[in-house]
Amino acid sequence: MLEEGRESHGLDFKQGSNEKCAFYDLGRELLVLTYVDDVYISGPKTSVEWFIRQLNDRFACKSTSFLTEDSPIDFIGMVFNRGVNSLYIDMSKYIETMWTTLNMKEAESGCRTKRPKTPISAPIVPDSDLTKPEAKWLLQALGMIGWLSMTTRLDLRYSHSESRLSQHLAKPTMAVFEATVQTVRCAYDTKHLVIEQKYSQVESDWKCYSDSDHAGNSELQNKRRSQLSHIIMNGGAPIAWASKASGVQLYDKGFGEIPRANPRITDLHADLSSAAAEIYAAGIACYEVLHMQYISRDCGIEFPVDTPVPLYIDNTTAIAFASNTIQRSKLRHIDCSMEWVLTLRDARVVKPTYVHTDSQLADLGTKILSTDKFQSWRDQLMCVRRPSQDDMQVYDSDDHI
Repeated sequence: MLEEGRESHGLDFKQGSNEKCAFYDLGRELLVLTYVDDVYISGPKTSVEWFIRQLNDRFACKSTSFLTEDSPIDFIGMVFNRGVNSLYIDMSKYIETMWTTLNMKEAESGCRTKRPKTPISAPIVPDSDLTKPEAKWLLQALGMIGWLSMTTRLDLRYSHSESRLSQHLAKPTMAVFEATVQTVRCAYDTKHLVIEQKYSQVESDWKCYSDSDHAGNSELQNKRRSQLSHIIMNGGAPIAWASKASGVQLYDKGFGEIPRANPRITDLHADLSSAAAEIYAAGIACYEVLHMQYISRDCGIEFPVDTPVPLYIDNTTAIAFASNTIQRSKLRHIDCSMEWVLTLRDARVVKPTYVHTDSQLADLGTKILSTDKFQSWRDQLMCVRRPSQDDMQVYDSDDHI
């Protein structure tokens, strides 16, 4: 409709070049996102109501749901809420459904860890094989944890990622079964954690944390690969995140090379240097910042162009390398002519900035952490939010939907 009806319906949308499901009308400040048969509309009230009329004139649509203080919207398990001072995404209902679907009371009955404080607390040492019903349960559980960790619960991403639970799917054992039970239990005990964005947040306030753990995972199937992690934030809200073993190709978005030491190496790989692992992680984070910039542009969202996005790294050698001030003898095995290195050094895209390890939020996705450190990182990225009487008040800005 958005393309075909441009002339007859007076539509002036531009389809996103990178995010094809995004359509933005600059004149009406109207954003439309499509997903299968669902449509998300955001903009001034008059523009939104105009578009809904256009849509209903041409299609037999269901009644429109508006996100208001007393009417949250559930989209594939993500419940979007509009409070007095902020928007937030809550997945407590999905977690409750997961708990029931997985019959967790029975699953927990034979497990040793009863009330975990973290999703994963120790290396997974393979032991006895699973029965077919147990293996089927494991696949279902990991699928549900995966959805949680990709959409809202970034604190579960490391546990689920291709360096921990999911790495054991080729030959699942009772050890990974128990570790998965622990992750589900941890999610259930913290089901009211949400991602929250304040209305007062400046739209152009972007930053990225990038970190790696050099060969810290000694499990045999991991092959001593480093763990890479990044978290991109807009103000106080995490927007995009990843936690991957360095031997796993993160993605292929078509705008650059996967960071590696030599072009003939076809995948990410282990490294002898912690600084090199940090540089690879920063290279991947830089590409993700670029992608976020492209999506924001497609959606009419302000993204800094003249001011580089801070890329927080806690390794001084990696900072020096990214700033092109290090002696080549220390990192001679990294090809400085590769596109990802040049991109990383482009000060107009990101600005490599040192951050103390104690303030490195991306550490949440790199290793097994103590309970105190895990909760500290998590609580800086998410908050506990339950429906309250305050959220039922009217937010004084109903001219924008």
